[in-house]
Amino acid sequence: MNLFKKKKLVFVLVLLIIIVASAFIAFFVLSSKEDPKPEESSEKVEESEKPTISAKVLAAEKLPQYEDKSTEYGVNDIQGTPDKSMFADIENPTFLAVSKENKIKGSDTVASFHVGEDYRAYPLKYINYHHIVNDKFDKTPVLISYCGICNSAAAYNPKVNGKTLTFGVLGVLLHNDLVMYDKQTDSWWIQITGEAFTGKYKDTKLTLLPGMELVTYADFKKAHSNGKVLQPVAQYTNLYEQFDPAQFYEGEPEEGGSESVNRDQVVGIEVRGKAKAYKIDDVKKENIINDKLNGWSLLIISDPKDGGVRIFRRFLVEDEMILEFELKNGNLVDKETGSTWNFLGEATTGELKGKTLTQPKYLELFQFAWEGFFPKTAIYKP
Repeated sequence: MNLFKKKKLVFVLVLLIIIVASAFIAFFVLSSKEDPKPEESSEKVEESEKPTISAKVLAAEKLPQYEDKSTEYGVNDIQGTPDKSMFADIENPTFLAVSKENKIKGSDTVASFHVGEDYRAYPLKYINYHHIVNDKFDKTPVLISYCGICNSAAAYNPKVNGKTLTFGVLGVLLHNDLVMYDKQTDSWWIQITGEAFTGKYKDTKLTLLPGMELVTYADFKKAHSNGKVLQPVAQYTNLYEQFDPAQFYEGEPEEGGSESVNRDQVVGIEVRGKAKAYKIDDVKKENIINDKLNGWSLLIISDPKDGGVRIFRRFLVEDEMILEFELKNGNLVDKETGSTWNFLGEATTGELKGKTLTQPKYLELFQFAWEGFFPKTAIYKP
């Protein structure tokens, strides 16, 4: 009997040991489990793919577009003898609504510029003679300038030190470009660069207003049905068709010469002493170009709606983010967030909705004219 009890006791003890050991093993296994490995690894991959900008790249993106420097030109560089009576600038321009305009053909080229939603077309057949329109958008003065030899249209803020200047045509050229003068101080200004090279304002540079484009009137009318068209000045209408700016060009090589003048239309930009030009035909063929110039990330696009070619910066200052763009089903999309942008540089949908790309200062003109002021310019190669 005692033996039986002893065996029963041993059996119970062994059973208890097994139960305790099993519970211990189960507890150890459960407590040693970690978060699922796949989620941990996916988080690491996501972090590693997040775009970052080095301090050096960021510093370059934040530098200004231009360096402070004195003008390289003087009175001795001009071509011709000043004659302020040669051409008549326009001081009080008149406009007609697109819906009422019937004198301009759809194939005619116009210089298109706007402030906000106020779009205006300046037919080249008029400003090719006048060269300068001292205009005003509501209360904002804008200097509209055009050089027929260089095929360069530029809009400037005519205010200097708080004073609004009125401009006229000096009747001479510099590197075959139009020379302007202000009627307040008689300082002389270069149309392409906007800088004064003689007079009271020597070494002063007018602020170039981006957005001036050369397009057909048909495209302008289609895109801006509420736009306005500059009207001819009655006393000069007989001169519009007769005037040929080529007669004033100096340095034209003989036809067929080895150094033929390059009249390809380009859009040129300078960033701190480095210049680059993009042929309009190349931009329209590619529709979109992501490029870099002297530390600045640039976007060059062709707007399918109105034919305008524009340059934007791909760097969002507040977000410290550099974007790269592509076209998807005709829409402008950034690869970083998938946000959709219009061709005015505004994000319309997606994570970056409401953001706007900055437009640097750039100019559209003949290639030879751009190279005249920026002889070391790079030319974009597709």
